[in-house]
Amino acid sequence: MAHCAFEQHAAGVYSCVHCRGAVKLRKPYPEPQTVFAVCSRGQPPIEPGRIEQALTATESLTRHVLAGGGNRDRTLSLNIVQVCGKCPKLSGDRCSACGCTLPLKTKWVGEACPLGYWDELLLATGSPLEIAGVERERKKREG
Repeated sequence: MAHCAFEQHAAGVYSCVHCRGAVKLRKPYPEPQTVFAVCSRGQPPIEPGRIEQALTATESLTRHVLAGGGNRDRTLSLNIVQVCGKCPKLSGDRCSACGCTLPLKTKWVGEACPLGYWDELLLATGSPLEIAGVERERKKREG
């Protein structure tokens, strides 16, 4: 399965630089790297079930509210989006490892990748909330 990297051709119209497949979006995105999709030749990974997604979303929202509802710096969020764009677990705008929607998860302070792909970026911030998020996900991975 190949993930697409997109170029914008018109308002809301993007095409994959690899397979040239076109994608039309209902709302325009400011940067092509914020568009999540997979090439039409590949099959998207299986996502967690709706109950698991609801539990994960509830946990994330609770952490977000308890942490003061802060959002990450835009540059950090875009760097995380670029990491996600290369991940085989990307399925549309969702992570098939945890079921989270990436437009939210990549913006919220304290959220971390369940597979550890964001660890280096988040630890470099020095933020206690970001470090706590990385440590939380590491504990889950280690069982």
